[in-house]
Amino acid sequence: MKLNIDNDILETINDAENLVREDIIENLKNTSNKTATLNTYLQNMDTTLNKGNFFIMILDQDVSTRTQQMNGCIAEKKISDQNYFTSINYYDQQ
Repeated sequence: MKLNIDNDILETINDAENLVREDIIENLKNTSNKTATLNTYLQNMDTTLNKGNFFIMILDQDVSTRTQQMNGCIAEKKISDQNYFTSINYYDQQ
């Protein structure tokens, strides 16, 4: 699943780059059905942007989850360190 999402993200980025590079003005000059050409271009752009927003949401959730996990590990380490130093101090006092 992770690999597919990564590939989908890269594909969406490539699609967006291609749409930005596309010379829509030149395409409109060279077509007889300007409305259909522009509608297709705008639909493709809308789809690509929606995919991008979806992947950004997934990545934000992943970062949030990892941040929570990291904060949990830090809290556990602080407790472990405190217990370690408490036991050393106890041993030194005897």
